[in-house]
Amino acid sequence: DVDNPSGKRTVEDWIQRVREYRAEHGSVHNVRYNNKANISLARWMTRTRRDKVPMTDEQRKSLKELGVFDKAPSKVQGRISQLTEYKEKHGHIPCKQDEDADKTLIAWVDNVRANKLQKLTEEERQKLKELGVFEKAPSKVQGRIAQLKEYKEKHGHLPRRGDEGVDKTLVNWIHGVRGDRYKITDEERQQLEDMNVYEKPKIQRTIDDYLDLLREYKDEHG
Repeated sequence: DVDNPSGKRTVEDWIQRVREYRAEHGSVHNVRYNNKANISLARWMTRTRRDKVPMTDEQRKSLKELGVFDKAPSKVQGRISQLTEYKEKHGHIPCKQDEDADKTLIAWVDNVRANKLQKLTEEERQKLKELGVFEKAPSKVQGRIAQLKEYKEKHGHLPRRGDEGVDKTLVNWIHGVRGDRYKITDEERQQLEDMNVYEKPKIQRTIDDYLDLLREYKDEHG
Protein backbone atom coordinates (compact mmCIF):
# COMPACT_ATOMS: atom_id res chain seq x y z
CA ASP A 1 0.00 0.00 0.00
CA VAL A 2 1.76 3.16 -1.21
CA ASP A 3 -0.18 5.64 0.91
CA ASN A 4 0.82 4.01 4.20
CA PRO A 5 4.21 2.27 4.70
CA SER A 6 2.74 -0.04 7.34
CA GLY A 7 0.28 -1.43 4.82
CA LYS A 8 -2.49 -1.28 7.40
CA ARG A 9 -4.63 1.37 5.74
CA THR A 10 -5.85 1.77 2.19
CA VAL A 11 -6.89 5.04 0.56
CA GLU A 12 -10.50 4.07 1.27
CA ASP A 13 -9.64 3.60 4.95
CA TRP A 14 -8.13 7.10 5.09
CA ILE A 15 -11.14 8.59 3.29
CA GLN A 16 -13.39 7.01 5.90
CA ARG A 17 -11.26 8.55 8.69
CA VAL A 18 -11.54 11.95 7.02
CA ARG A 19 -15.29 11.53 6.71
CA GLU A 20 -15.66 10.58 10.40
CA TYR A 21 -13.47 13.45 11.54
CA ARG A 22 -15.40 15.99 9.49
CA ALA A 23 -18.72 14.66 10.83
CA GLU A 24 -17.50 15.10 14.39
CA HIS A 25 -15.63 18.41 14.10
CA GLY A 26 -17.25 20.13 11.14
CA SER A 27 -13.97 20.75 9.32
CA VAL A 28 -10.93 18.81 8.14
CA HIS A 29 -8.50 21.69 8.60
CA ASN A 30 -8.08 21.61 12.38
CA VAL A 31 -6.97 17.99 12.71
CA ARG A 32 -3.45 18.66 13.99
CA TYR A 33 -4.70 21.09 16.66
CA ASN A 34 -7.54 19.00 18.08
CA ASN A 35 -5.95 15.69 18.92
CA LYS A 36 -2.39 14.40 18.82
CA ALA A 37 -3.75 10.98 17.94
CA ASN A 38 -4.86 12.43 14.60
CA ILE A 39 -1.43 13.70 13.53
CA SER A 40 -1.07 10.71 11.20
CA LEU A 41 -4.32 11.76 9.50
CA ALA A 42 -3.09 15.34 9.15
CA ARG A 43 0.15 14.11 7.59
CA TRP A 44 -1.72 11.87 5.17
CA MET A 45 -3.91 14.77 4.04
CA THR A 46 -0.83 16.95 3.57
CA ARG A 47 0.72 14.30 1.31
CA THR A 48 -2.59 13.98 -0.54
CA ARG A 49 -2.74 17.74 -1.19
CA ARG A 50 0.79 17.55 -2.58
CA ASP A 51 -0.34 14.81 -4.95
CA LYS A 52 1.95 12.22 -3.36
CA VAL A 53 -0.76 9.62 -2.73
CA PRO A 54 -1.84 7.56 -5.76
CA MET A 55 -5.62 7.31 -5.95
CA THR A 56 -8.46 7.04 -8.41
CA ASP A 57 -10.43 10.00 -9.77
CA GLU A 58 -13.42 8.83 -7.75
CA GLN A 59 -11.40 8.84 -4.52
CA ARG A 60 -10.03 12.30 -5.27
CA LYS A 61 -13.59 13.50 -5.91
CA SER A 62 -14.69 12.13 -2.52
CA LEU A 63 -11.87 14.00 -0.77
CA LYS A 64 -12.69 17.18 -2.69
CA GLU A 65 -16.31 16.98 -1.52
CA LEU A 66 -15.06 16.57 2.05
CA GLY A 67 -13.05 19.79 1.71
CA VAL A 68 -9.57 18.28 1.84
CA PHE A 69 -8.37 20.35 -1.12
CA ASP A 70 -9.92 23.61 0.09
CA LYS A 71 -7.53 26.32 1.24
CA ALA A 72 -6.54 25.60 4.82
CA PRO A 73 -7.19 28.29 7.44
CA SER A 74 -4.29 30.07 9.12
CA LYS A 75 -2.84 28.78 12.40
CA VAL A 76 -4.77 31.51 14.23
CA GLN A 77 -8.03 30.41 12.63
CA GLY A 78 -7.23 26.82 13.57
CA ARG A 79 -6.69 27.85 17.19
CA ILE A 80 -9.93 29.86 17.18
CA SER A 81 -11.75 26.79 15.91
CA GLN A 82 -10.20 24.70 18.68
CA LEU A 83 -11.14 27.29 21.33
CA THR A 84 -14.71 27.47 20.04
CA GLU A 85 -15.08 23.71 20.19
CA TYR A 86 -13.57 23.52 23.69
CA LYS A 87 -15.80 26.29 25.07
CA GLU A 88 -18.93 24.73 23.56
CA LYS A 89 -18.05 21.47 25.30
CA HIS A 90 -16.83 22.79 28.68
CA GLY A 91 -18.43 26.23 28.95
CA HIS A 92 -15.17 28.10 29.45
CA ILE A 93 -11.78 28.83 27.90
CA PRO A 94 -9.18 26.15 28.74
CA CYS A 95 -6.96 26.91 31.73
CA LYS A 96 -4.00 25.23 33.41
CA GLN A 97 -6.23 23.39 35.86
CA ASP A 98 -8.08 21.57 33.07
CA GLU A 99 -6.54 18.11 32.96
CA ASP A 100 -7.78 17.24 29.46
CA ALA A 101 -6.88 20.58 27.85
CA ASP A 102 -4.22 20.91 25.16
CA LYS A 103 -1.30 22.57 26.96
CA THR A 104 -0.10 24.17 23.72
CA LEU A 105 -3.52 25.80 23.33
CA ILE A 106 -3.35 27.19 26.88
CA ALA A 107 0.12 28.60 26.14
CA TRP A 108 -1.21 30.14 22.91
CA VAL A 109 -4.07 31.84 24.80
CA ASP A 110 -1.52 33.22 27.30
CA ASN A 111 0.50 34.65 24.40
CA VAL A 112 -2.59 36.28 22.92
CA ARG A 113 -3.42 37.87 26.28
CA ALA A 114 0.18 39.09 26.62
CA ASN A 115 -0.10 40.65 23.14
CA LYS A 116 2.76 38.51 21.80
CA LEU A 117 0.88 37.72 18.59
CA GLN A 118 1.10 40.92 16.57
CA LYS A 119 -0.34 39.55 13.32
CA LEU A 120 -3.95 39.14 14.43
CA THR A 121 -6.47 40.62 12.02
CA GLU A 122 -9.32 42.74 13.36
CA GLU A 123 -11.73 39.92 12.54
CA GLU A 124 -9.63 37.37 14.44
CA ARG A 125 -9.27 39.70 17.40
CA GLN A 126 -13.05 40.22 17.47
CA LYS A 127 -13.70 36.46 17.43
CA LEU A 128 -11.25 35.96 20.31
CA LYS A 129 -12.92 38.79 22.21
CA GLU A 130 -16.34 37.15 21.74
CA LEU A 131 -14.90 33.89 23.10
CA GLY A 132 -13.75 35.72 26.22
CA VAL A 133 -10.04 35.30 25.57
CA PHE A 134 -9.21 38.88 26.56
CA GLU A 135 -11.10 38.69 29.82
CA LYS A 136 -8.99 38.39 32.94
CA ALA A 137 -7.75 34.83 33.35
CA PRO A 138 -9.32 33.03 36.31
CA SER A 139 -7.24 32.51 39.44
CA LYS A 140 -6.17 29.01 40.44
CA VAL A 141 -9.02 28.89 42.96
CA GLN A 142 -11.55 30.02 40.36
CA GLY A 143 -10.21 27.40 37.97
CA ARG A 144 -10.67 24.70 40.59
CA ILE A 145 -14.19 25.92 41.35
CA ALA A 146 -15.03 25.66 37.64
CA GLN A 147 -13.67 22.10 37.63
CA LEU A 148 -15.76 21.20 40.67
CA LYS A 149 -18.93 22.61 39.13
CA GLU A 150 -18.34 20.70 35.90
CA TYR A 151 -17.62 17.46 37.76
CA LYS A 152 -20.65 17.80 40.05
CA GLU A 153 -22.99 18.60 37.16
CA LYS A 154 -21.76 15.50 35.34
CA HIS A 155 -21.59 13.04 38.25
CA GLY A 156 -24.01 14.47 40.81
CA HIS A 157 -21.42 14.64 43.57
CA LEU A 158 -18.00 16.06 44.35
CA PRO A 159 -14.95 14.09 43.20
CA ARG A 160 -13.82 11.38 45.62
CA ARG A 161 -10.91 9.00 45.89
CA GLY A 162 -11.81 5.84 44.09
CA ASP A 163 -13.98 7.54 41.45
CA GLU A 164 -13.01 6.17 38.06
CA GLY A 165 -10.86 8.62 36.07
CA VAL A 166 -10.98 11.25 38.82
CA ASP A 167 -8.34 13.99 38.89
CA LYS A 168 -6.50 13.19 42.13
CA THR A 169 -5.02 16.67 42.33
CA LEU A 170 -8.58 18.05 42.49
CA VAL A 171 -9.47 15.64 45.29
CA ASN A 172 -6.32 16.69 47.17
CA TRP A 173 -7.24 20.35 46.62
CA ILE A 174 -10.65 19.78 48.23
CA HIS A 175 -8.94 18.29 51.29
CA GLY A 176 -6.65 21.32 51.35
CA VAL A 177 -9.67 23.65 51.28
CA ARG A 178 -11.27 21.76 54.16
CA GLY A 179 -7.99 22.07 56.03
CA ASP A 180 -7.97 25.84 55.41
CA ARG A 181 -4.62 25.65 53.58
CA TYR A 182 -5.47 28.14 50.83
CA LYS A 183 -6.19 31.84 50.71
CA ILE A 184 -9.67 32.27 49.29
CA THR A 185 -12.03 35.22 49.15
CA ASP A 186 -15.41 35.34 50.89
CA GLU A 187 -17.10 35.05 47.50
CA GLU A 188 -15.08 31.94 46.62
CA ARG A 189 -15.81 30.45 50.05
CA GLN A 190 -19.52 31.00 49.47
CA GLN A 191 -19.32 29.28 46.09
CA LEU A 192 -17.58 26.32 47.71
CA GLU A 193 -20.17 26.21 50.50
CA ASP A 194 -22.94 26.20 47.91
CA MET A 195 -21.36 23.06 46.45
CA ASN A 196 -21.12 21.48 49.93
CA VAL A 197 -17.34 21.32 49.75
CA TYR A 198 -17.03 21.90 53.50
CA GLU A 199 -19.30 18.98 54.32
CA LYS A 200 -16.99 16.04 54.89
CA PRO A 201 -18.49 12.92 53.32
CA LYS A 202 -19.26 10.05 55.69
CA ILE A 203 -17.53 7.21 53.91
CA GLN A 204 -15.84 4.04 55.01
CA ARG A 205 -12.17 4.31 54.14
CA THR A 206 -10.42 1.28 52.67
CA ILE A 207 -6.83 0.21 53.28
CA ASP A 208 -5.94 1.62 49.85
CA ASP A 209 -7.36 4.99 50.91
CA TYR A 210 -5.12 5.06 53.96
CA LEU A 211 -2.11 3.97 51.92
CA ASP A 212 -2.79 6.86 49.49
CA LEU A 213 -2.98 9.29 52.43
CA LEU A 214 0.31 7.99 53.81
CA ARG A 215 2.01 8.34 50.42
CA GLU A 216 0.71 11.89 50.05
CA TYR A 217 1.93 12.79 53.56
CA LYS A 218 5.35 11.28 52.86
CA ASP A 219 5.62 13.11 49.53
CA GLU A 220 4.76 16.41 51.22
CA HIS A 221 6.75 16.02 54.46
CA GLY A 222 9.46 13.52 53.55
